[in-house]
Amino acid sequence: MVSIFSRKKIVQVVNEPVSVSDRVPNTAEVKSREQDGTTTSEQTPIEKPATTGPELIGIEDFGKVQLRVGRIVAAERVEKSDKLVKLQVDIGTETRQVVAGIGKQYAPEQLLDKSIVIVVT
Repeated sequence: MVSIFSRKKIVQVVNEPVSVSDRVPNTAEVKSREQDGTTTSEQTPIEKPATTGPELIGIEDFGKVQLRVGRIVAAERVEKSDKLVKLQVDIGTETRQVVAGIGKQYAPEQLLDKSIVIVVT
């Protein structure tokens, strides 16, 4: 194998052709390994990934989400917490209360009259 270096990328030239079928197992082999859990010495059993994260929504449901720009009219720290800040946000038609975990990054005085985007349900 020869590597050719250019300014933007590395190109590798292979002297001997390699068949894709030599590297990828066929469908029957994969199904039989999944069913009985047996493997060869070079292969590890196929495990299904655990679903530990939040459930994702589709594009139809995302289209129903209302995002609004609001102006912070009041901000204060939450008692017994270093991270939480209670915000009063004016979204035009009403004022909403939002609690944000941004207390270590921002002082409440810094947040007054700032515009933020919130999800309105």
